[in-house]
Amino acid sequence: DNESEVIEIIIPNLDAGENVIENVKGNIENYPNPFNPETNICFENEDNGNVRITIYNSIGQKVETLVDAYLGAGKHTVIWNAENCGSGIYLLRYETGGVSATEKLVLIK
Repeated sequence: DNESEVIEIIIPNLDAGENVIENVKGNIENYPNPFNPETNICFENEDNGNVRITIYNSIGQKVETLVDAYLGAGKHTVIWNAENCGSGIYLLRYETGGVSATEKLVLIK
């Protein structure tokens, strides 16, 4: 499915002296998923800033960094060609401005 993962972010509440947990839905998706050998990764930046998108295999080893750049606010798309990778589950990690999201990608050959 193309649903984004919900991640928990702990935000310090300085007035109350405690932490408040808020759920933030990642603003990244990929299609098609499952895919062979390419998938489109679409994401939206709310502000200008540094963005890093990294692909990891199922045991946490970095496979490839797709984006590591300063990007403007708005919608962006990058294509991951996994022609040289084996079938399996991969994790896409999106990081920007202290916020991150993770998506599961399924490569079927």
